[in-house]
Amino acid sequence: MIENIETFMIYSGFTLFGVGFLCCFIALTFRFGVLCTLLGNCMLYLGTIFSRRTCEYIDEAGYIDFFNHPQDELKVKAVVIAVIVMIMLWAVRWFVHFVIEGSVYFLFPGIIKPEIKK
Repeated sequence: MIENIETFMIYSGFTLFGVGFLCCFIALTFRFGVLCTLLGNCMLYLGTIFSRRTCEYIDEAGYIDFFNHPQDELKVKAVVIAVIVMIMLWAVRWFVHFVIEGSVYFLFPGIIKPEIKK
């Protein structure tokens, strides 16, 4: 079972790390890239260094049946879940940037937009 959890964590970690690393080179997605890279590193650490403790925690939480699949199926599942996590993070970023900051700018334009005096 530990091998299945290691496989899942390593593949999802590499997916998050790879996409985050690529996003770091695009100016508009730099912060998102850093966040994805850090999450990918956390998944890699959980899968390689703390695999026994991660397995115990997942067993105690009752999610051990999620990892009872063949290795090839588990690899695909890990990549798909990592992509879903990135899409959810992007949606949160979009919501915060456009909805929250946009409504604050719309309601209080003098606070956000500085006045230029000549």
